[in-house]
Amino acid sequence: MSFLGGSPLRIQQNHYALALALVAGVASAAWTAYYLMAWFGWLDVGRTTLVAVIYGVGTLVGTACALLLDTIFIRRWISNPRTRLIAVIAVATFMTIGVTAAMLILHNRIYFSQWHSPFLSRPWIWQQLWTTLGAMAQYAIFGIRYHGIGGFAIIVVTCWWATRTRH
Repeated sequence: MSFLGGSPLRIQQNHYALALALVAGVASAAWTAYYLMAWFGWLDVGRTTLVAVIYGVGTLVGTACALLLDTIFIRRWISNPRTRLIAVIAVATFMTIGVTAAMLILHNRIYFSQWHSPFLSRPWIWQQLWTTLGAMAQYAIFGIRYHGIGGFAIIVVTCWWATRTRH
């Protein structure tokens, strides 16, 4: 409790940050579904929904972590509001990309596990390594663009709303 700041104001700010992250996650999932259908012509509702949920959860967790880090650490280190906003946007963007990539890696590993060797055997370890590297490359080449400019705008607006000074 003391690590997160025991004051009621700090706890209220943490709940506020989590609510903003939830809104950002839902908005990001909706944007990703729209973007996949309108710009890339995806017509399969199941596949579009799965990808939109993965990207929405990635945005939710990444933004929530960044806003909580802002509440716990960044406010103590950076006093200038504009610099703090830029720091929070950068952390939220990288956290969102990292969490989304991790979720896609897990999805690939679950899918390809049916063809993998027995658990903890030498071939299994190599297969896990190559599956993870392949998923990371696939996300870096194809997946980041599914966030689109709308996904980045959602992160920026969420971070701005959370870090703005209240009078």
